[in-house]
Amino acid sequence: MHWFVNIYFNIADKSSAKTQRDRKPNFTQEEVNVIQDQVQKNYKVINEKFGDGITNSRKTAVWSRISILVRALGVANRSPKDCKDKWANTKKEAKKVFNNRSKEQRATGGGPQPTKMSLAIERIIDLCKDSASFKGLEGVESVLGMYQ
Repeated sequence: MHWFVNIYFNIADKSSAKTQRDRKPNFTQEEVNVIQDQVQKNYKVINEKFGDGITNSRKTAVWSRISILVRALGVANRSPKDCKDKWANTKKEAKKVFNNRSKEQRATGGGPQPTKMSLAIERIIDLCKDSASFKGLEGVESVLGMYQ
């Protein structure tokens, strides 16, 4: 019976060690800058819909090149998916800041001073501020606003 318990716990220890993954370090500012520079250079390919020369393989090739440049910095082994996810998350954060800033500007006096945006967020807002995902569609009212 004793040997059974030892074998059971040894197997349990090994299986729990396999489920725990090593975590990659957070992206450095230098890595984020490389991603932003490359996205800016390849903005049309990355953000356009498929068609007219924009294919999935072309988009994949762009993200592969970006990940190679990020890996060249020597911080971590970043995959194209890691770089794409970082861009999406940073863009999402910039959109929140942009929308909050727009709300603050429409508000009437008083209240605290707007918070200072990071340089990375400012760059993304400058790059994406004219897109429909940031500013919305012209002349379209919110459905919720119509029923309130």
